[in-house]
Amino acid sequence: MMKNWLTFWLIASIGICKAQGPNWSLNENDYQFSMTITTVLNVNGTTLSNANDKVGAFINNEVRGVAKVVYNASRAKYVAYLTVFSNVNSEIISFKIYDSTADEVINVNATITFQIDGNVGTAFQSLSLANPPLSDEARLTSFSFDGVATNSIQILENSVNVELSENTNVNDLVANFTTSNNSNVYVDRVKQASGVTTQNYTNPITFLILSEDESVTKEYQINVAVETVISDLNITLSATQTGLVINKVATIDVQTSEEIKILERDDFSFQNAVLQSINKINARSYTVSIVALNQGDFSVQIPQNSVETLNDKGNNTSNALIFSLDNVKPFLSSVIRKTPTTEITNANSVSFSVVFSEAVNNVSADDFETVTGGNISLQMESNTTYTVTVSNVDTLNGTVFISTKSTTNIVDLAGNTLRTSILKTH
Repeated sequence: MMKNWLTFWLIASIGICKAQGPNWSLNENDYQFSMTITTVLNVNGTTLSNANDKVGAFINNEVRGVAKVVYNASRAKYVAYLTVFSNVNSEIISFKIYDSTADEVINVNATITFQIDGNVGTAFQSLSLANPPLSDEARLTSFSFDGVATNSIQILENSVNVELSENTNVNDLVANFTTSNNSNVYVDRVKQASGVTTQNYTNPITFLILSEDESVTKEYQINVAVETVISDLNITLSATQTGLVINKVATIDVQTSEEIKILERDDFSFQNAVLQSINKINARSYTVSIVALNQGDFSVQIPQNSVETLNDKGNNTSNALIFSLDNVKPFLSSVIRKTPTTEITNANSVSFSVVFSEAVNNVSADDFETVTGGNISLQMESNTTYTVTVSNVDTLNGTVFISTKSTTNIVDLAGNTLRTSILKTH
């Protein structure tokens, strides 16, 4: 019974000794200067996280600093905040790690130079003390998005260019990625988990790749674009007035469905007309003035592929605007007596056939007058011919005259006013 108790006591004592670890100690008051090191400890690929794990700093095989592992909540990692002491600048510092789980002291193949009041490492990018050493490679090896249609992905030296299908929402995307040799990805110092972390990719995002040993960083700018489907370039021509016009100059409004590179003279096709001017109103709106060369029809159109969008897309053929120039005033071409040419004694009325040079509108009896008096009435025979009757002429002596007044409302179909003309018959 006594032998079993002694065996238990010896085992328990050995366990307690192991938990205490190496007796690394120093008198800080023996040194004038110090420097600080924030370090992360790793043994056989596993980061040490036990409260009894610690690191020792040595100069000339003397203990110059000791620190235990603590948890940094802001970085979600285990670090050791080590202060190293010395009386001389530029001494070489070596390190040893105590792994409390294995109760083992491990030499680390890493050294740094003591610097008075120096500071090495941060909570984000700590000095790696590891056996075996960790990788210093920081590289993004693959990239994609989870659950969205992707047209193309291009990983370059310092950027990743991604084009997603049309109408993809980029506000809430999950990236899938791989990196070299256990390096990690951060955005604004927040660690990213492949296939888990969500980001808004409306604007470029910078991926910071931190090597496994935290000694090297590399940035990749992630540029995400959504496919733009280039629609047909349509051009619409319009004018306040088409058809019959009295002005040789016609003003055309040109509207494009999207912005074009340039609009110039050679982009138009004219019939019986030439370009006078082009005025750009905004990115998709122009006004154009054209001039008719001769009486009759003249037209304008923009043929297919005459202009291009900023993306080099040619246009569809525009609509054609057709005008008919008529700036010649109408006139009375003839006035002929319809009743027999005899003495008008005892006659009550005289009728005349009035013919205009072209079709006219707004013809009324009030547009005519007689020098000798009498009542005038009007009957339309066609758009160029009218019968004008002068009644109550039985009391008149001499010739019966008929003429248009000096001012009338008579116009041709284009709107030209009647040329002043006085014709008479008897």
